[in-house]
Amino acid sequence: MRKGVYAAILGIGLAGTAVLMRGMDTEDITEYAPVFGERHYFKTKTVRGEPFDMREFLKEEEPVVVNYWATWCEPCREETKELQKLYDDGKKVVGIACHDSDDAVKSFLATHPDITYTIVIADDNLIALYKLESFPTTDIVLESATGKPEIVRRISGGASYRQLLKLTKKN
Repeated sequence: MRKGVYAAILGIGLAGTAVLMRGMDTEDITEYAPVFGERHYFKTKTVRGEPFDMREFLKEEEPVVVNYWATWCEPCREETKELQKLYDDGKKVVGIACHDSDDAVKSFLATHPDITYTIVIADDNLIALYKLESFPTTDIVLESATGKPEIVRRISGGASYRQLLKLTKKN
């Protein structure tokens, strides 16, 4: 009887791990290529009170990682470690907190002082504009042939450092 209970617990644990790791599969990386329009640019302040201008952030000719996340989302919180590694390697990263209050985000960052990449808070209009359906979602943005920023990859679910590094390498 005891062996059966242990086997059931192990099976449930393995199934749960498989579900969590699904977000790390490269099959979840999808092609997505809307060009940023004027309405996609916004100005706000970061949670640390610094000015933030999406147009200026995307201006340079290098890949930008735009991550939509929430403090209440466990895969999102886990992914912040991967994003920080990418930022520490010199990549441009912005985290856009969704469906969260200023206090919740500031509290999360206070308990995670190692997160130093730019974090801003989205309102409902921004969430609708970027057509977000799940969290975390990460867009890789590059300058298109027309000179406008373009979302070249959208990752639904968590992404690993290796995946993000590969997607942000310049050709």
